Amino acid sequence: FTSIKLEQIASEEGLTTVQLADSIAILPFTDQSEEQDQSYLALGLAEEITSLLGRSDGFKVSASRSSQILAKQGLSPTDIGRRLNVKTVLTGSVRVTGNRLRVRVELLDTENGHTLWTESFLRELKDIFQIENEISRAVVNLLQDKYYEAGSFAKLSSTSTDAYVMYLKGREQYRLQTTESMKQARTFFEQALAL
Repeated sequence: FTSIKLEQIASEEGLTTVQLADSIAILPFTDQSEEQDQSYLALGLAEEITSLLGRSDGFKVSASRSSQILAKQGLSPTDIGRRLNVKTVLTGSVRVTGNRLRVRVELLDTENGHTLWTESFLRELKDIFQIENEISRAVVNLLQDKYYEAGSFAKLSSTSTDAYVMYLKGREQYRLQTTESMKQARTFFEQALAL
């Protein structure tokens, strides 16, 4: 009964097994904002999804830093996937307008470059944690022979979107590894902790 029930829920959500795959790379999402000033959010979202997917049993996730380095070289998503020896690649884009967040994701087969799944999420910025969980859950449900219910990928974190945004800005500055950026990162991290 439980198996049939989960299959029915998955079918209602449009999540049926597309292809069995045991490996994935999550590429840095692209910043689609008009000012091109939200790269911290795009990169942070991809890293968090990498972390969430890494917790799934029997599912290999390429290190986010490896994906970032290859993406900076201008390689195509399928070429990156082949280099990282993964069967699938998740790409996406992020755009924040006011307090609205739009995330578009696309799951690709690295063997032939075909799109296995694509979805757009339009929510309030405060729902960013929910979007991360939904994307992670959908990817595993599509690629694995199992079904995770909503909330399966819940992680312990702040519920403050403002604190999370400060944290992501701090991580972006920290990656630059300059004296000035390290000072700025510390300021952002302290603000995140205060929030």
